Amino acid sequence: SVILPVRNTECWLDECLKSVVEQDFEGTMELSVFNDASKDNSINIIEKWKLKLEDVGIRVVIDGHDSPQPQGVGFAKNQAVIQSSGTYLCFLDSDDVMMPQRVRLQYEAAIQHPNSVGGKNSIPLSARGKGGRRGESGADPSAAPAVLARSGCLGLAASASFCFRVAAVLVCIRKKKRSTSGTLETNQFI
Repeated sequence: SVILPVRNTECWLDECLKSVVEQDFEGTMELSVFNDASKDNSINIIEKWKLKLEDVGIRVVIDGHDSPQPQGVGFAKNQAVIQSSGTYLCFLDSDDVMMPQRVRLQYEAAIQHPNSVGGKNSIPLSARGKGGRRGESGADPSAAPAVLARSGCLGLAASASFCFRVAAVLVCIRKKKRSTSGTLETNQFI
């Protein structure tokens, strides 16, 4: 499952979703999108791409909310994880593009190293001159995913550049710190 949180990213979504369609992975793929109260045209762009994605065999799950206030990227990622059905999760920010081999290489690495987390193979659109919220220098497109962490939650981050086993992510979500009121903090993805 490719996990895609979305909030007001209409200017990047076409390229982002095109990079999902262009994956060379031959297994079953799913795109799990959670729209975090976008006020722009993001949801319409996602709906337009849903048909294209499904035409190439990628299952698409879309949910979200239109509250006056967004809940944050951590909340949106968690919701997209919860609604997804894949064994492996691949995180993608809606202002990034994936290299065509990303899902395949990270899946292969996950199979070879079942207790590990696979790393970067995407490039922020903002690093490619589109402007935007952050200015990473980008990834080496030829780099294979690296084994970054072993066992449990070590190394889990809100980055869009990682592939996780679902079981590891759900364990980490359950381990989140509780606030003083005893309720689960939902604005951070750990």
